[in-house]
Amino acid sequence: MSSPKKSKKNTTQTPQLFTRAFWSKRRIIISSFALILSLTVVTVAASTQLKINPGYAAADHKVDAPFVIELGQKISTLALAEIQTAPVVQGQWHIDQGSLLTGDRLVFTPKTYFAVNTEYKISLPVIKRALVGEATTEPIEFKTELAPSLLPTGIAELKNEQVVSAGYIFELVLSSPNRGLRALELRTTPQIDMKRAASDDTTFTWKPADLLPQGQPVQLELYDTKNNVSLLKKVIAIAAEPKLQELPKTTDYRPGDPINLQFSESITPDQKSKITFNTPGEGRWADDKTYAFTPTDLQPGRTYTYVVATGVTSQQGGVTTREYSGSISTVGAIKVTSMTPRGRELSQASQRISVTFSGAVDKGSAQQRLSVSSGTIKSTAWSGNTLIATVVDLGFQQTVVAAVAAGVKNSEFGLPSTQPYSTTFTTEYRSMRLNVPYYRQQYAASCTAASLRMLLARKGIYADDLSIVQQMGYAPRPIDKSTDPGTWDDPHTMFVGSITGSIRGGTGAGPDAQPVANAAVKLGRSASAVTGASTSWLAQQIYAGNGVVLFGALDGGRYISWQTPTGGTARMHETGHARAVTGVVGEPTNPIGFWVSDPLYGERYWSAGALSANMSLDPHRQAVVVY
Repeated sequence: MSSPKKSKKNTTQTPQLFTRAFWSKRRIIISSFALILSLTVVTVAASTQLKINPGYAAADHKVDAPFVIELGQKISTLALAEIQTAPVVQGQWHIDQGSLLTGDRLVFTPKTYFAVNTEYKISLPVIKRALVGEATTEPIEFKTELAPSLLPTGIAELKNEQVVSAGYIFELVLSSPNRGLRALELRTTPQIDMKRAASDDTTFTWKPADLLPQGQPVQLELYDTKNNVSLLKKVIAIAAEPKLQELPKTTDYRPGDPINLQFSESITPDQKSKITFNTPGEGRWADDKTYAFTPTDLQPGRTYTYVVATGVTSQQGGVTTREYSGSISTVGAIKVTSMTPRGRELSQASQRISVTFSGAVDKGSAQQRLSVSSGTIKSTAWSGNTLIATVVDLGFQQTVVAAVAAGVKNSEFGLPSTQPYSTTFTTEYRSMRLNVPYYRQQYAASCTAASLRMLLARKGIYADDLSIVQQMGYAPRPIDKSTDPGTWDDPHTMFVGSITGSIRGGTGAGPDAQPVANAAVKLGRSASAVTGASTSWLAQQIYAGNGVVLFGALDGGRYISWQTPTGGTARMHETGHARAVTGVVGEPTNPIGFWVSDPLYGERYWSAGALSANMSLDPHRQAVVVY
């Protein structure tokens, strides 16, 4: 095979070829630049001629950020003062110059924040393009972001009428940082002094300066003053302050007796350290309201104190605001807590003396120290801590003192009695009343005869007033006033004047005691005239079964005197009057009263004092006893 032929290089053509290639590249570069320049010019021309479609954030615009409108074109002028915003917002518009490719921006910086969750409408005036022409835009509408909501925690999760502690701290948590979107204010009724704090821009707290008003309702309102909206309203209840509702007994503690402190609210168990006693012992919660402290070293006759400090908290959060203190005492000296009987006119035959002691006593020491001022202790018996003694023959009308001397021993924990005790009562009154018929006096001045007539009739002797007066000695005549003083008969020997007369009229004075006694003897009964009679003597006569004619008066008038035929002086009360004494109440040594048959006024009961006062109106306190 023949070998191929090699072509020859034409060296004379190389410069020409280089020159042609060089210019060919230059044309390509120039053409590319011209194309880019043409495209740019076309683009700029198009951007200044096309309709303006502004770009902006139509929703959730941040209230604290400027509002930016991307115009997408280069503009020449825009009357910023003619831009209208509804609702009106104070602020400043300005234009940010962009590049040829990006276009200009219209920026509004508000003087204050936009309102949250609000729709705004911006109307732009005619815009002059950078190269040529004008353009208008449609109104721009956008809505601001929502303010952060409350998360369901803290005060937001409180229920109406829910009970909170007195030291409750109000807290709320927002769903996102606040960034000043809300100006939160916690309002309370009643108004509570609180200090607001924020741990971050999401969590807000209000701490009361003092305890919340315990046991009271509190109205809460969380108000956003920036947006004029109430975010939360509810009523809560503040836990009641725990108080010592029932204090322990104060006396008569014995070893093993608990000291019970009763609170009004259920207390948290860890509060024991705030309840102190000045004696060793063990404390426990008997229930959620009762603290029971049992001392371990009590001594008789001692006083111990306790203190409940402030700050004791209840299970609901109430807090004691005052200190409670008190004292208790142990059983000391034995005492008599009651003693009977008491009263008046109790039976003298037999009485039960009852003595109740404050605790168990040594029975022998108590019985040895019991005494009575009258009567005889017949027997003793016990009912628990009560000594019962039967006392007999106390005597009539006695003031009886039953006494227990000091030194009664305590049979268990405690001390002997240190003072005596007694009770006082009076026994019944003895009385006697004679069976005496009643007669009224038959004449104006026959009261002595009528009184004797009643007592004689009791003995079976019957006579009228005149017959009895005649037995006294009776020669009726008026007083002889020719002498000074006047002369009249002697009442010690006879009935003076007429039974139809009167002492004041000087026509009838009656007798003294001796003529009345003489008349009784003449009519068949023994009798004695007595002067200086007393109520004790009267009582003795009645108990002896003897009736008495007693001299006295009708009222407290004056006395009349005259001269007797033998030269003596007679003296009588001008309203002198006699009565029959027929009964007595009380002992002869101390009579209480008497039954009196008054021939003018009937049968009546007189106290011993009243009868004695009437007896003293007779000048001689005269009486006649009829046996």
